[in-house]
Amino acid sequence: MDPKKAAETHLKGVERLLSVKMAKELKGLKPLCRIPEDLNQACGYFGGVSEIRERVLKAVTRRLFRQDIRSREAFSEVQKKVRPELSAAIQDLGARVVEVVRAYHQTRTFLYTTETASTGKTARALCQALREDLADLVPSDFPVRYTRERLGHLPRYLKAMVLRAERGTNDPAKDAKKAEELLEFQEDLKTLKEGLSPDSTTEKRQAVADFRWMVEEFKVSLFAQELKTPYPVSQKRLKRRVQEIQRMI
Repeated sequence: MDPKKAAETHLKGVERLLSVKMAKELKGLKPLCRIPEDLNQACGYFGGVSEIRERVLKAVTRRLFRQDIRSREAFSEVQKKVRPELSAAIQDLGARVVEVVRAYHQTRTFLYTTETASTGKTARALCQALREDLADLVPSDFPVRYTRERLGHLPRYLKAMVLRAERGTNDPAKDAKKAEELLEFQEDLKTLKEGLSPDSTTEKRQAVADFRWMVEEFKVSLFAQELKTPYPVSQKRLKRRVQEIQRMI
């Protein structure tokens, strides 16, 4: 077996063993992911409250349990170490997930309302495109797919969608001009993803994944500048980064 695959399989095995060993405790901790009642309906987009809690628990155990341990003694020590960390981790991640669910619901509702109220084809097309972006940005497994840090950025990206929809329906020509600037990098991202192969290095795969978020930040800078970006992002920087990734193996 490939060494990298073997190492990953081992980590997953440790995670599974710890999850089985601590199954009773984990079941009791699941309610610590508190979902406000007013979001019960919104949770339906992601399979319901129970499913969201399950994914939060899975994300936490993946982060805490995937450890490279090779002995019974080390296994016991890890159990002792992670046990007191679980409650806080579930509450913390749950709070971030709740904010994403709330922002998702608000964004989806706004796009639907705006599209329904719009009489122009351009405005409706914009809302439809943004709804597709919304589904891509926040898939049903988002609590597991994204890191804790990344989850913290999602509400800002969703707010940027709302602002773009609002401004784009009022000034379609201005939105179209900005969309042209964005299109180049969306196409670059698609090409970079399609260019990945089984032989691509971990470095290149990570670079492509990171570029996806650079494009997301570029959207913020184009359509919702007041929300700000955590680092400078521009066409020049994006072009340079594409060239750097293309040179990677």
